[in-house]
Amino acid sequence: MSTVQLKVTISDRLQILLKNQAESLGLSMAAYVKNLIIEDIKKNDFPSKIASQEIEKSYESAIKNKKSAKKIDNLDEFFNNL
Repeated sequence: MSTVQLKVTISDRLQILLKNQAESLGLSMAAYVKNLIIEDIKKNDFPSKIASQEIEKSYESAIKNKKSAKKIDNLDEFFNNL
């Protein structure tokens, strides 16, 4: 499992409040913030599946070829004319 490091800029006042809250729970500020994020994600029931490599490749290809895409105003008409 890979990890990502985040850098967050907060005011001095917010840092003091964060530090006090984390310490009251026996946590470091980083552990406290990480726990907040985990609990928020649990509440919101976000999808937990990651796209397959095939879908990722298709997405990358679509982004690369975006300039050659054609706008379709009427999908039914488009398919009827194929």
